[in-house]
Amino acid sequence: MILQETYKLENGTKIPKLGLGTWCIDNDKAAQTVRTAVTLGYRLIDTAQAYENEQGVGEGIRSCSVSREELFVASKVAAELKTYEAAAASIEETLEKMGYGQYEISNFAKPGYECRHNIGYWKRVDYLGVGLGASSLIDNVRYSNTRDLYTYLSECENIHDCYMQYPLTEGVTGSAVYSADGTHILVPAVNLHAAAEQTTRNEQMEEFMFLGLRMRDGFYREEFTQAFGIPIEAVYGDALNHLQQEELLLKREGRIYLTDKGMDLNNYVVAQFML
Repeated sequence: MILQETYKLENGTKIPKLGLGTWCIDNDKAAQTVRTAVTLGYRLIDTAQAYENEQGVGEGIRSCSVSREELFVASKVAAELKTYEAAAASIEETLEKMGYGQYEISNFAKPGYECRHNIGYWKRVDYLGVGLGASSLIDNVRYSNTRDLYTYLSECENIHDCYMQYPLTEGVTGSAVYSADGTHILVPAVNLHAAAEQTTRNEQMEEFMFLGLRMRDGFYREEFTQAFGIPIEAVYGDALNHLQQEELLLKREGRIYLTDKGMDLNNYVVAQFML
């Protein structure tokens, strides 16, 4: 059956050969049309900004009889939008109409379906990487497991604690201990680790800023104070004021977050927080 035939993309994803086009379907009829099509076996739905029915298509997708993971949805930018700014704004509008909100600089999701895994990274919570070459963050130490398969398998037979020795770096905080002569730090690790990097206080503050500002909602001033024991203005006051004057950042009700313009110029913004 043609509805079950697929094309295989370069990344291995298989998409249906045949989809439902929604040109000339009114927005108020689009939802039921999509639901009926899905019941008949369609798994690819096509719409466009010019069709003026993206909202209805989105509602049909959300309320149909199969899970979202089984469906492919395509839309298209209106042909008259020729600039980056206009195209970007229209894409965000399309995603919102389809029920997807931007919660992070490069991610959109339906409410309640935001990626908790990635949010953990942006909030700098501890995480454990398990497996060959995996990375972890524990008590402000970044670990990476060995990438050699045979070494990994061998060491797994007798996992034990150890220390890794590194030259002393100014500003180191966390769980490190010092060598007897005071010239090196001894970072706690296990024998599966190929490297263990004790981050400095400045590095931790830099990461707090450029990771936290990836989130659409940013972060609260109090979160910085709780993490480092000092007000954020004591470290980044000038940078925050400068970015606010450039309309790249906002400070409201105790929260600090980027404007749409700031999101577009994120690399420039985060460079202002390097210490």
